Amino acid sequence: MHDYGISLELKDMTTGKVLWRGAPVTDTAGRVITFPLARFYNWRRLGVRVVPTHRYRLTAVYQNRTRRSIRDGGMGAAAGLFVPDRGAEWPAVDTQDTLYQRDLAATILSGNADVMADMMMMHQHADP
Repeated sequence: MHDYGISLELKDMTTGKVLWRGAPVTDTAGRVITFPLARFYNWRRLGVRVVPTHRYRLTAVYQNRTRRSIRDGGMGAAAGLFVPDRGAEWPAVDTQDTLYQRDLAATILSGNADVMADMMMMHQHADP
């Protein structure tokens, strides 16, 4: 999460259930110092169950108090290991989806060569 971050939330949009919500630790100027790490496992269970037919959304909330546009000033990310249920079938990536295409375009425009190459390879492999 970048500076001026207020919260990050992972939600199952199909059920409406918030799976996780976190807030950064900031300094007096509102700059993010650290963000709490979420661990979705313990000795009784392994992670959060995700369902192939459900839609999930990660939402980053910011409060820009500078009164000016901040280039690339907002972003939230989640990362982790995903282990599908045994025998579960997941849908292929829909490279025609507008959100996918916007994310791909933003990644390409960001100029990160490694990420860009990965996205392009994924795009090529996902096409029929």
